[in-house]
Amino acid sequence: MGNRPSKLTEAQKVDVVLRLAGYDSPAAIARSLKEEFGIEIRASSIAFYDPTTPRGKACPQRWAALFHETRAKIIAGLSDIGAANKMVRVRWLDQMARSQMAADNSAEARALIRQAAEEMGEGVRHRHDHHGVFLHRNLTEVELNARITAVAGRLGLAIVPLVGPPVGAGSEGAAGEPEPAREPLSG
Repeated sequence: MGNRPSKLTEAQKVDVVLRLAGYDSPAAIARSLKEEFGIEIRASSIAFYDPTTPRGKACPQRWAALFHETRAKIIAGLSDIGAANKMVRVRWLDQMARSQMAADNSAEARALIRQAAEEMGEGVRHRHDHHGVFLHRNLTEVELNARITAVAGRLGLAIVPLVGPPVGAGSEGAAGEPEPAREPLSG
């Protein structure tokens, strides 16, 4: 009988109730408890803390009250379908992004983060980083170079200009004809 599920701490029980109220599945919660704390617990044992399920009918009143209070805050009058609630979708995207980062899958994590930002109405063009570099509109080449130079200066870096016109700038000769490609510079 050594395979009995481990007891959850009070903090873990609170987390389980909050996650269930946020529409996380009992199986997903059980997996995360195993990954984060090494606790092996069946999904049916997690479902005990969801008073909206048959298994959760025996849920103690304090956990049921926390569940319902949290669920009410999450849905705030919206449909009881988790995916219909923007904050639930964003939480799920956040969890998926964290999982992808932990798996060293940065490309997928970036895509999920971008999707969460779009879900929040904060696409990349509306965000700015904590260094004051705003990305909310397309910059001209002059503006972009000025910002790069400013950030480089703050970082103590020197910017060395490239020789020749920028790639794709439509370099044309005196007669308006495109100039032939140049040989690459050796480093």
